[in-house]
Amino acid sequence: MTDPLNKPKKNEIHIEVLVDTYQDLIYKYRSHLDRKSDEIRKLKENRQLLIERNDRLDAEIDRLKKRIDSSIDRDEYDSIH
Repeated sequence: MTDPLNKPKKNEIHIEVLVDTYQDLIYKYRSHLDRKSDEIRKLKENRQLLIERNDRLDAEIDRLKKRIDSSIDRDEYDSIH
């Protein structure tokens, strides 16, 4: 049994509930921020991978254009001579 002299006052119970609720909200908010931070990090990594892939494709396109141009130049030279 609880001792009536040590019984918490109504406002003390209310404050404890508020503190628990506040701590729970902080935990949920931090968890949410952690998830969002992870999502942002992954998006940045994917962005960087796409940039690198795009650069490789641009280099390949340039290489193929040069190859085509040199082939056309060779064909034109051969047709003249």
